Amino acid sequence: MTAIRAIGTYLPERTVGNDELIERFGWDREFLEDKLGIHQRHIAGEDEGAAAMGVAAAEDLFAKCPDLRREDVQVLIVCTQNPDYGLPHTSALVQDRLGLPRETACFDIGLGCSGFVYGLAVVRGLLETLGLDNALLVTSDPYSKVIDPADRGTAPLFGDGAAATWIAREGAGGQLAEFTFGTDGSGARNLIVEPD
Repeated sequence: MTAIRAIGTYLPERTVGNDELIERFGWDREFLEDKLGIHQRHIAGEDEGAAAMGVAAAEDLFAKCPDLRREDVQVLIVCTQNPDYGLPHTSALVQDRLGLPRETACFDIGLGCSGFVYGLAVVRGLLETLGLDNALLVTSDPYSKVIDPADRGTAPLFGDGAAATWIAREGAGGQLAEFTFGTDGSGARNLIVEPD
């Protein structure tokens, strides 16, 4: 059965705490901390894009899992809504920087909140259909690069970070259950980020 074996993470060093946002926007501390559960946001540096953060999360994963060898990774999916470039795809950058085999199947999924679940479903399908053994699902988004820091409605909600999940067709770990999907694009106008 396909299962999650381990997860590596990366958070940028710089943070924005609630005190700063309460002063800037007049937000209520109880709302931010008790209702939303947010105490601080990590903010990517100038040189930290989706690829750099994704590589850092994957390096954390490899350090935690000595039984996961780079040469055994057969699939790499990077899920991001904020890629480093229009071309090439971010997964190609991550594959190269991690030194993964050139035979590794690599592609991006351009989703945000639902991206991890969609990514898991795609990975499971690839592993089980093609008889592959190991995949990395990297989710990485530097939202601070597209969120207006003066926007009271979004600035307090979003931070930056990355995770790298090792998914294997065999072995111990949390087994993947069935997936349920759905989409409501009626509010799309509220999320539009125009290309540069």
